[in-house]
Formats: sequence, structure tokens, C-alpha cells
Amino acid sequence: MNIREFKSLKVLLPSIQEQTAIANYLDEKTTQIDSLIEKIERKIELLKEQRTALINQAVTKGLDPNVEMKDSGVEWIGEIPSGWDVKKIKYLGDINSGDGITNTNLLDDGEIPVYGGNGIIGYYDEFTCSHTVVVIGRVGEKCGNIHLVEGKSWISDNALILTLVNEGDYPWVSVCLESRDLNKIRNQSSQPLITSTQINNESIPFPTLDERDRIIRKCQIHTTIISELISKESKRIELLKEYRQSLISNVVTGKVRVT
Repeated sequence: MNIREFKSLKVLLPSIQEQTAIANYLDEKTTQIDSLIEKIERKIELLKEQRTALINQAVTKGLDPNVEMKDSGVEWIGEIPSGWDVKKIKYLGDINSGDGITNTNLLDDGEIPVYGGNGIIGYYDEFTCSHTVVVIGRVGEKCGNIHLVEGKSWISDNALILTLVNEGDYPWVSVCLESRDLNKIRNQSSQPLITSTQINNESIPFPTLDERDRIIRKCQIHTTIISELISKESKRIELLKEYRQSLISNVVTGKVRVT
């Protein structure tokens, strides 16, 4: 649209009295809606904190509240059950960088998901990984986020790829790294970054395989419930934003009269 076409547009122009009434009405209603959205957003944040705390408690303390504890020697872990070990990531597998891919190569849908620094960013018709891996966001404000990826995938160079020696360790290692919150160890430059060296030197608690399986099952049950609640609250926010926009449109076009 050029300037001439823009100037030729016709707009509704109610009286000054009506304009004032409309503005006051919309200010009141949108403030109410925005306030409700803020409350829901805060509720979502609290649910996320609850989910993180639940996972952290389970993966560092186990499920038996009466078990004998010992100092892990790692600050973020604290005390762990006396029968558990602590292992560095570098002894569990190898970390490599992903492969570059341009946005023009990405597809809106397809069989091969492409993972960037914060999860799936699109799809492609080729893959760089055909086995299970832990994908770790390497750059960006949300670097350090964790995705357990199974099957064929393309991992971009905005992420790191952790390939474990033992296939059965993937669920436990991924949930421990998520609990660790690797974003806290990123550098503080203008471009947030996490290196493979930093991750390799991170330590995680390591109970027996049976305990790991039981802890993961419990975490999955509780986090699924919390994630469903978060999804419902997020949907409420979407509906409120749609209602807000619809209300403004209906009022300023006269479909809803304000007196």
C-alpha cells in the first residue's frame, strides 16, 4: 500500500463524546483482561518452578526419605543417598557440535526434525543423527536447554550433541542435566554461550539402574500432570488475548455500542 492509497482509506469517526466513552470503556476492560493474563502467567511460572523442584528433589535425593545420606562434593547436588555415585559427563560419553543449516533449507513439516538452540526449528529431508542423543542448546538466551531426541534428526550448529556410551543411560542423564539447569553456567557475554568443555566437567548423581528407572517413572507421572496444567493455562491466555482483540475491534467498529 502506497501513501496515496493509505490517505484514501475511510475510517469511522464518532463524536468526541463517543470517542471518550469508547476509550474509557476499552481502558477499563483491557486492563481487567491484562491483569487476568498476568495472574495466569504467574501461575504458569509457579507450576514450572514446582516441576523443576520435584525433578531436582527426586534425582538428587531419591525416593526414600529415610535413607542415609552423604556429601556429594558437588554444590548443585548437595547430599545424596550413601549408595549413590557421582560421575562427570566426560566419562559417560562424547560431545560434538551440530551441523550448519540455513533457514532457507528448512521445511514447515516433514519426517526429519531439525533441532536448533531451543528445540525444533523446522524440518529437513536429510539427517545427521540416526540414533538417540541428548541435544543441548549451545547459544542464545535459553542456551543449556535439554532435549532427548530419538530416531533420525538434524542437529544444527546452535546445539551440542551428547552421545552416551551406554544406551540405557539416556533417560537418566537427560533428566539430570535438565535438573542441573545448564543455563546457569553460561558465559556472561552479549552472546550467551555454553561450551562442550563446561558440560564435560559437570557432574551428576548416579544411583543403581533400578533406582534410576523408578525415579524416572515417578518424575514422568508428576511432570505430565503439571505439564497438562501448564498447557491448559496457556490456552486460557490465548483465548483471553483473542477476546481482547475481538473486543477492541467490535467496539471501535460500532458492533458493540458503548454508552
